[in-house]
Amino acid sequence: MIKYILLFLLINLNACAATLPHSFSPKYANGEQFMKVRFHGTVIIPREMGIGKPITGLSGLAWDQERNLLYAVNDKGILYFLKPTIEKGILKDVSISKAIPLLDKKKKPLRWEYIDAEGLAFIPAKESKSGESELLVSFEQMPRIVRYSLEGKYLEEIAIPEDLKFHENYRHNNRMLESVVIHPKFGILTAPERPLEMTDINILKIYAMDGRTWQVSHYNTAKSGLTEIGLFEDGSLLLLERAFTGLTEPLIISLRRVWIDENCEGNKGFCKTEQLAVFDNSQGWDIDNFEGLARHHGNFFFMVSDDNNNFFQKTLLTYFEVLD
Repeated sequence: MIKYILLFLLINLNACAATLPHSFSPKYANGEQFMKVRFHGTVIIPREMGIGKPITGLSGLAWDQERNLLYAVNDKGILYFLKPTIEKGILKDVSISKAIPLLDKKKKPLRWEYIDAEGLAFIPAKESKSGESELLVSFEQMPRIVRYSLEGKYLEEIAIPEDLKFHENYRHNNRMLESVVIHPKFGILTAPERPLEMTDINILKIYAMDGRTWQVSHYNTAKSGLTEIGLFEDGSLLLLERAFTGLTEPLIISLRRVWIDENCEGNKGFCKTEQLAVFDNSQGWDIDNFEGLARHHGNFFFMVSDDNNNFFQKTLLTYFEVLD
C-alpha cells in the first residue's frame, strides 16, 4: 500500500512540476517518433464502462487475431475482453464487452491469495492441447503459470522450474512472475519482476520451462523491475521495465529488444540487447505504471498501465510501433 501511495504522489507531483513537452495522453501527436518508437494513439480506459465490474489494475495483455480481441487480466483475477478501434493505423477508442473471473479447479472464482494475475499469453487453437484457443496466465503471491479457456475455466497448471516454485527464492511476494510469453523455439518463457535471491540483483534471468535460462543486464537503474515480455515475429523479445526508486526519484519506463539464443544461454554471458525507448517523467513524459504488452501485428504493440486501483491514476492503452 505504501508503494502505491508513493507511486501516485511521484506521478502527480512530477506532472504538476512543469509544463509537459511529452505525453501519453490521447492528445499525443500520432505518428511522432521518439528514439526507436513511433506512437499510433493512446486512449484512457474509464474505470466504469457498464459491464458490472470496474476496469482497474490491468497488468497483462494478449492479442487474439482470430477474434480481433485484446484480453487483459488484473490483480483481482478478472479477465477482460477489449475491442480496440483502429482507424488508418491510429488507436481511436476501446470498448469492453465483458469481464469474468478466472476460476479454480472447482469452477469457483479464485480465492484472494491466488488471484494476483500478472502476465498473459494467447494460445491459438492450432497450437493448444485442447484444439481450442486458450490463455496462459502467470501469477504473483502464489507463483505459477496456468492454462485457461477463453471463458476463464481452469485447464492445467504448467510445471515451472524448481527455482521459481518457492516463495523464499523471491525478493518479495509482489515481485514474482509478472510475465509470460510463448516463444516459437523455446516454448513458454517467464521471468520474475526482480531477480531471485540467489541471483545478482543487476541480472535479469529469463526462464524456459525446461530449465534453460538467459541472462540480461538490468536497465541502468537500481530499482528497475521487469513487468512484461513481448515477442517479435523473429523470436526476439521486447522487455518492458519499470523503475521506481522513491518519492524524490523519477518514474522511468524502459523498452528494450533482446535476442536470446544458444550463445547466451545459461551463464555464457549477456544476451544482445538494444535500447528502444526510455520514458522518464522528470523529462516531461506524462506516463503511468505501464505493466502489460501484446503484439498486434508486425512491429506494432499495445501497452497498458496498471492504475493500482487508485482513483487519481489512469489506465492508459497505448498503441506503438517499433522501428527497425
